[in-house]
Amino acid sequence: MSFSYKVRNLLCLLLLLAASPVFALKICPTCQKEQADSVNFCPHDGAKLEQVAGTQVSVIELKDLPTGSIVKVNSNIQTGNRVELQIGRDYVIDIASEGFQTGQIKVKPVSTELIELSLRLEQLSPEAVRQAKMVEIANTHEKDMIEIKGGIYVLGSERGNYDERPVRKVQLPTFWIDRHEVTCAQYQRFLEDVRKHGHIWCHPNAPAHKDHTPFHTYAWALKFSWVGGQPPRGMADYPVVLTDWYDAYAYAKWAGKRL
Repeated sequence: MSFSYKVRNLLCLLLLLAASPVFALKICPTCQKEQADSVNFCPHDGAKLEQVAGTQVSVIELKDLPTGSIVKVNSNIQTGNRVELQIGRDYVIDIASEGFQTGQIKVKPVSTELIELSLRLEQLSPEAVRQAKMVEIANTHEKDMIEIKGGIYVLGSERGNYDERPVRKVQLPTFWIDRHEVTCAQYQRFLEDVRKHGHIWCHPNAPAHKDHTPFHTYAWALKFSWVGGQPPRGMADYPVVLTDWYDAYAYAKWAGKRL
């Protein structure tokens, strides 16, 4: 089954029929947000997810999305072009991509059939792109982010590495930043998606064959290094370290944000 749209706002109600595979969902005991069965830790707070007994879901595969598209289901960012939705519940799927008009689909699954949707977003003019960015910035008040007022700040350290010296004053514009550091559990989900979907979030100039795994051979860093794509034991809720600028760039884009 396939539907194609080329409108400014995509609105439809889908009743998904027939039956085939049965999938499962997991839920975070802290924030009560649902995640796919393949996810083990909540990307929002790092809590270990719990299986939802007897849950059946429908799988929707979104086709023809522009490169770098961000997909949200009921305001929660998803990764990849497949979403798993619980049978009988109402969902709103938002699709956004820089340079394109935002699209929206309303869905209420009634079966477990795999559904393919072909979504063609309208491309915006350069001026429309600029205005859309201004609106997005003005409306950014996410609870997990805080606003840092523009002004003069001290940058660098005399005790740091050569690239941190000298200490100097810089003028910064107002910006938003996550309230808390990225945890190892959150970063692990990012790595899982990189292995699953490839380097679609990476900077164009990122070193070839970079896999974004936090690792360093320095003696002091070994206890923080990841092995086999897994964070150090017992550190799922700790801030992720041993990452560089290219890692941060890719993670931010994956999370629907930017540096």
